[in-house]
Amino acid sequence: MENRRKYSKIIRTFGCFLGMLCFTVLCFGQKQQDNRKTEKPFSFVSDDYKIRLAAYGGSGITEQAYPVGSADTSDLRKLVNLGLAYEGLLSLELGYLGFADDFDGGNALFSSSVVIPPTLGRIRGTRFDLPLALGYTQIFGSGNAVNFGVGIDAILSEKNGIRFEVRDYFKLSGSNEHNVVFHVAFLRFVDD
Repeated sequence: MENRRKYSKIIRTFGCFLGMLCFTVLCFGQKQQDNRKTEKPFSFVSDDYKIRLAAYGGSGITEQAYPVGSADTSDLRKLVNLGLAYEGLLSLELGYLGFADDFDGGNALFSSSVVIPPTLGRIRGTRFDLPLALGYTQIFGSGNAVNFGVGIDAILSEKNGIRFEVRDYFKLSGSNEHNVVFHVAFLRFVDD
């Protein structure tokens, strides 16, 4: 029982951190505009934003819940997460979410998320975006979940990029479980 409280506290702290990070980006990410030029309204999407195809893989942890009255209360288990995504402002994702020690025991997932990609800036010609995601996930065989996360995209060329992202698939049906994963994704940009 003590482990469950300890890890629940870690997960709540992580959720608060993500919330504060999103709030900070929304509040302080706006640039001062020069009044002498034609004013352009602030937008979270940069002018050169393109549709992205992503192939990702990663690992993470889940809090494995046990039935009420069981001798075991909770346990942390390693996760494996793989998938493909099509991203505009609406992201569609097909993937796999399962345990690292029991690959056959995993489930397919389908996610539909809203992705807001504010641009952070450029360093030596490389543009960096900060995609914020929130959406619904169907974990087949397990139930419904809400997904949310934050990442950083490095736009390496006109057609390619790479993303590092932390995402939580919070299961709503059955036992409430956080499935927190770290993704590395390879991005391919397509023209409209």
